[in-house]
Amino acid sequence: MWPLLFFTAAGLCVFVLAAGIYFFRFALLRHEPPDYAKKAKMKNTPVARYGDRIAACARAFDEMPFERIEIKSFDGLRLCGKYFAAENARATLVLMHGYHSAAGIDFGCAVPFLLREMRFNLLFAEQRTHGESEGEYITFGVKERYDCRDWALYAAKKAQDLPILLYGLSMGAATVLMASGLDLPRQVAGIIADCGFTTPRAIFRHVLVHGLHLPVFPLLPLVAWFCRRFADFSVDGASTLEALAKNTRPVLLIHGEEDTFVPTYMSLQNYEACQSEKMLLTVKGAAHGLSYLVAEEACRAKITAFFELCLREYHAQAENLCG
Repeated sequence: MWPLLFFTAAGLCVFVLAAGIYFFRFALLRHEPPDYAKKAKMKNTPVARYGDRIAACARAFDEMPFERIEIKSFDGLRLCGKYFAAENARATLVLMHGYHSAAGIDFGCAVPFLLREMRFNLLFAEQRTHGESEGEYITFGVKERYDCRDWALYAAKKAQDLPILLYGLSMGAATVLMASGLDLPRQVAGIIADCGFTTPRAIFRHVLVHGLHLPVFPLLPLVAWFCRRFADFSVDGASTLEALAKNTRPVLLIHGEEDTFVPTYMSLQNYEACQSEKMLLTVKGAAHGLSYLVAEEACRAKITAFFELCLREYHAQAENLCG
């Protein structure tokens, strides 16, 4: 009896340790961005309908001429970005892509609208541990929020007389919302967040339960320990809810109502936590990161209205400073 219990307990410990290591390595280490041309061929998946367009937009984005930019992160990493100058620019967008993704995939289809119609300069930041940017571990916004702040500082120096908007998708959305609680340059006039989560702990819990069908305990405490011990961050180290409670800038939240990766309720929680001017757009039938493609006209209209709100707030603030 005792040998059986011993070997059963030992087997469970080995399984938990192996599962924790696998989740930690898969979640935090660098991966190649997804191939949406292949995803388009997968039947009965939310992205199948839009995979070919995403892939085509990403290819077109990669062929556009750009200015390559490098900055140093607060902890000494080389971060890379791509800058596209608009003709008669009205503002500068700092865009933060999502988890294991890239700028062309997440924003490529919106570039013609943002660059030419809205006349925004576009600064696409490659998140740490993605693309050409350095970094060993993804920290789900905990350290990336400081990178976002530093990209905003760079944008403020590059176009001193223009307002700046921060725009993020998925993990990029969580990043820009977490950055809202930091000391950002005064030129930052607003924040757009598409399908962002609230905290690393919350998204880990959701993925473990609903994505991998694994128990939260003891896996989440184990992964949290790995994060502290090896990646030097806490899964409770940053929160969009806490940042938005302090934020004073206008915020636009977008989320697909069929999002199973980052549940829609997280954006609703962010909306409730936000104490500044705020707008919300939820898109019926849109899975994770697909709101712009599913409801392009609605997203364009909301972004346009939000920018006008940001301009009014920005100029009113400038007048108060001058006065």
